[in-house]
Amino acid sequence: MGNIMANLDRTYFIYCRYLRELDLNDLGQLFEADKFRTKIEKKFFEGELSKLRILSNTARPNTERLDINAVTNRVGDVVTEKAPLLEAISSNSGLDSSSALRKWIPMLSKLQELKLFNGKTLADPAIPELITAHCPFFRRLWIFLWVTPESDHQLATFIQGIPTPTLHSLQIFSANGIGAESFLGLNHHAPTLKLLRLSAKPAHLALLSSCTQIETLILEDPTGTSDLEHDDPSAFATIASWLQSCHYLRVLEFNKFPPAAALITPALLSPAPDNSNNSDDTRALPHLHRLQVEGYAMRHASARAFHEALAHQRGLRTLVLKGDAEGSGRADCDALCEAVGAIGGLRDLKLRGVSEFFANEHVSYLAGNLPELEHLYVEGWAIGDGVWGALGGLRKLQWISFMGLTQFTREGLMGFVRRLRRPGNEGIVVMVDNADLEGRLSEEEQAEVREAILERVDGRFEYTLYRGRLTRNANFLQDQADFRRSRLIGVRG
Repeated sequence: MGNIMANLDRTYFIYCRYLRELDLNDLGQLFEADKFRTKIEKKFFEGELSKLRILSNTARPNTERLDINAVTNRVGDVVTEKAPLLEAISSNSGLDSSSALRKWIPMLSKLQELKLFNGKTLADPAIPELITAHCPFFRRLWIFLWVTPESDHQLATFIQGIPTPTLHSLQIFSANGIGAESFLGLNHHAPTLKLLRLSAKPAHLALLSSCTQIETLILEDPTGTSDLEHDDPSAFATIASWLQSCHYLRVLEFNKFPPAAALITPALLSPAPDNSNNSDDTRALPHLHRLQVEGYAMRHASARAFHEALAHQRGLRTLVLKGDAEGSGRADCDALCEAVGAIGGLRDLKLRGVSEFFANEHVSYLAGNLPELEHLYVEGWAIGDGVWGALGGLRKLQWISFMGLTQFTREGLMGFVRRLRRPGNEGIVVMVDNADLEGRLSEEEQAEVREAILERVDGRFEYTLYRGRLTRNANFLQDQADFRRSRLIGVRG
């Protein structure tokens, strides 16, 4: 409100002169709220703000309502006229046409970033021309969705219409029609492109061969079903080779991306092509600190190779794996634990699906080999008090979630709580989401644990009973007797 009034010259201090970002999202959400429409709207638009109020007709005769898009655009008109230092514009409402941007861009010589709900705003060929003429610092583009028959060509036209190479970041978060033409266009910005986030057909990645300076790569397969290795072996090989050449990658995420495990394995194993400086770190991806791979199946041989390759990424700090454990057995769990346990500096570890058949020994092994761990998300089968000894030694642990079937006792939990220490474990959250009905904690025991963890480290304990139908993997059941009788080969707690 203060910034709007300042732009209307109705405040003593001219806030608008110092604005760096115009974020119209919250304003649009305010206007959409039922309470605003029924109680606040007329009061809000009193006095000087009355000139910003725009009404439109509704389907009901003689009934009008606030035109949210028009109002937010008018607020943008007012602000951009008197905010010469604006560097970013963000709007989830309005800007459905390019008319507002046509007015604003010539006044924004410091503009660096656009955040738009709908990419079709950029279909106007005048927009890249105006950015070229008036915004020499423009670097980042953020779009929520862009679904039109022409979206691929229109984005490619925009990408090639702004000065090249200047684009640092392109993020498109949801449904889009982006295809080959846009991917080829990104190569014009290869020297500067650092962040790319897209939902796209995996095969199109083969067109990014020049974009090797990327530091953050977040990709999603819109169908979640592609089998690139078999359907298009040539594209698969090209993409795998490209990933090996992206030596500056720091964040790499594949979401709902079945071929991801096989695609990334060569890069995880490859040495750096040039180690003339005699560095101790000879990996192809020496800067990688966050890796997320979702959508693969553990039963495939490529998954085992991928898990074993993880051991080479000692610099990882965050690892998120989500896959299907159906068809896997003890050896697969062993291989995964051994590889992850070798990444001694991990801070955050989330194993969803792939840890479905973990036992006490697996969790204990991970805890015993990852002393820096702060956040742990794990599933498992019949996990019990045997894990608390190793977990109690993690002096930096802040969050632990058990999502599989658990059989914890009051004594085991209280023993763990007594081992927690400030300041490292202060504020810890312990979540048990699928406690076995047999041997469950009573309400009194749950309350006792909650009180104890709160008193000791100001922590929180959450406990939920399992109420679903249990199913087991046939291969895993075949291993189960031997699995329980002996220590795991290579995975010793």
